[in-house]
Amino acid sequence: MERPGKGQSRCKSCAHVHPILYQSFPPSPFFPFPPSFSIQITVAAGAAIITQGDTKADSFYVLEKGSAVATIVAAAAGEGGEVMGGASPPQAAAAVVVKSYAPGAAFGDLALLYSAPRAATVTATAPCKLWAMDRGVYGAVRRAQAAAAAQRRAALVGGVPLLAPLAPDRRAVVAAALERVEFADGEAVFRAGDAGDALYLVDEGAVVLSASVGGAGGGGGAGDTHPAAGTGGAPSPAAPSTTTILARLGPGAYFGERALVKGEPRDVTATADSYTVLWRLPRPAFDALLGPAGLIWAAEALRRSPALASLSPSQVTAVAGAMTSVSVPAGGVVFTAGEVGDAFYVVDEGGVDLVAAAPPAHPAAAPPPGGGPAPAAPPAAAPGAGTLLARLGRGGVFGERALLDRTPRAATAVAAGPTVLLRLGAAAFEALLGPLPSLRTVWRVEALGRVPILASLDAGARGALAAALLPRAVPPGAVVLAAGEAGDEFFLVESGELAVTSPDGTPLGAVGPGGYFGELALLRNAPRAATVTATGHAALLVLPRAGFEALLGPARARLAAAAGQYAAAASPGPGGLPPPPALADLRMVARLGSGAFGRVALVAAPDGRRFALKTLSKAALVGGGLVEHAKRERGAMASCASPFLVHLEAAYKDATHIHLLLEAVMGGELFGHLQARAADPGGDGTAALPEADARFYAGCVVLGLEFMHVRDLAWRDLKPENLLIGNDGYLKVRPEGKV
Repeated sequence: MERPGKGQSRCKSCAHVHPILYQSFPPSPFFPFPPSFSIQITVAAGAAIITQGDTKADSFYVLEKGSAVATIVAAAAGEGGEVMGGASPPQAAAAVVVKSYAPGAAFGDLALLYSAPRAATVTATAPCKLWAMDRGVYGAVRRAQAAAAAQRRAALVGGVPLLAPLAPDRRAVVAAALERVEFADGEAVFRAGDAGDALYLVDEGAVVLSASVGGAGGGGGAGDTHPAAGTGGAPSPAAPSTTTILARLGPGAYFGERALVKGEPRDVTATADSYTVLWRLPRPAFDALLGPAGLIWAAEALRRSPALASLSPSQVTAVAGAMTSVSVPAGGVVFTAGEVGDAFYVVDEGGVDLVAAAPPAHPAAAPPPGGGPAPAAPPAAAPGAGTLLARLGRGGVFGERALLDRTPRAATAVAAGPTVLLRLGAAAFEALLGPLPSLRTVWRVEALGRVPILASLDAGARGALAAALLPRAVPPGAVVLAAGEAGDEFFLVESGELAVTSPDGTPLGAVGPGGYFGELALLRNAPRAATVTATGHAALLVLPRAGFEALLGPARARLAAAAGQYAAAASPGPGGLPPPPALADLRMVARLGSGAFGRVALVAAPDGRRFALKTLSKAALVGGGLVEHAKRERGAMASCASPFLVHLEAAYKDATHIHLLLEAVMGGELFGHLQARAADPGGDGTAALPEADARFYAGCVVLGLEFMHVRDLAWRDLKPENLLIGNDGYLKVRPEGKV
């Protein structure tokens, strides 16, 4: 909301806005809108505010002062003063007054939701003062509110210990399945004895948990009362009546989670202590999304393993459900280095030490010359003796690499104390997911698709490359490649981490599971530009030059061109693309648009190049809970180096704003092109494209989406407004917002 005294009339005028505009917002949604009515209009009596049949229907109005009437020729009027359908009436027909407007009324709201001609004429019957909102602003506010609400729900989900192991993307899935429920003061959420079929999270208000004195659940709730720490869940003193108050839960607290685990009847009664808003997660939705509650942590542990990254969520859940429990005493050996991998494990309770193979046993000492007793032999090495490589606690996954590759174990696994493991053998794994070699190939094909110079290859070519990759184990401290040496191998990291340093030893970064390095050596004979060293035990996949040449020799020219573009983008300068200009060097040319959180301008660099500069307010992003959203958008657009995607050239920041420098695509939106076709007097009055044009534009969109999907990016805002036409006529996807 704005400061008191500023925009108050807009706040009051918003009170009667059509509810269809707010169907995706929580109650009291008007707070973000008054500042968004940024256009003030004064209209004289007798002037038309909107005209029936007008195709430029992109604004919504709220009347602050004056009066107006809506007239149509059609028989039926739609809600809010517009008519469903929108066909223009014959000129000879008489206008019929269908609605009168007084201060506080709103009209034109359907234009924010649908692309259709105005269905009525609204004329001022007295001098009017109005506030207007553009469709783009409404859409931006709506998206911002949806993102903030989703972030709030995800935070509530993360506060439940049962759901805490979920990765952020999985928490978002659960948060999206929450059902919003409201309760009046004193209304029961559930009663003792009811079936336990849902988990509840408190968003607004408060809930009192109580139990009958002497009844089941008295004096603690028997497990169905678990207020979150620090969220207003402090126990209250017992009431002197027959009911004992167990706890009062405020916003951020949760209750009923035991129902998701055991499905037992409620042992307490939950009652709203004021008007209360809760988020409810029913058991069927939970099981459909995540599987049985007891498997959540195990599934999340498996999902973090790079070797299993290619599995879908349902496959991971199936694998977790098929694992069997194994108890190991303290010091017990799970497997020994050198054994062929036939199973993998997840630590359920206790811990496991992974240690290097024990040194070979000393041979028996020979008796000394001249006879006499032989010296005592050194004691045998204890099981698992050797260098400690890693200590795994609950959720630790180990043994999966040897299982997938059917290679000998690289270390010995020993229980650090009484330990419970979840185990899945090779036969059960293959029964669920198919042959292990196929699964291994899928992971490798996906990893190769993330390498820029190989992304243009089809799946068949990447599959052939994947089959040619050779495994290589690297011990800690080993130099995989050194700066200055000839490059003839390309590497993918399956597990472990490696440090990248410059020739003078300056740290440049690190490469972890799923990463790659040395790819340009497949096409060039230049010496290595950096040194890569293993910081711990690492498993690599290696593609030698000979294998690459044999498989992809015919595609060498195309890959070399791709490598040139990749290198120019990664290291701009002489011989490549010019570097992006500094923010201070950009000159404003024109304003392209504005929204609730920022603006977009056409700017020029000193060398004449033109860009689109998107400027976002830091305060607005923080206030709307959109900081992480903005980071994701920046990262996604920076990786979209495709001719069918709008690319991020650079990013800047100052004390109050962040600035995204985008390539300028000046052909306009496909949405505007379609509207222009419909309004063309010489056309057929329809926005429909010729079939050939539709195929061409659809092909551009598919190629843009394919580029994103290869990089594990999903975009959920495909619409004509986000498709831009370049100067060459090709379509570019603008992957902003919901990536």
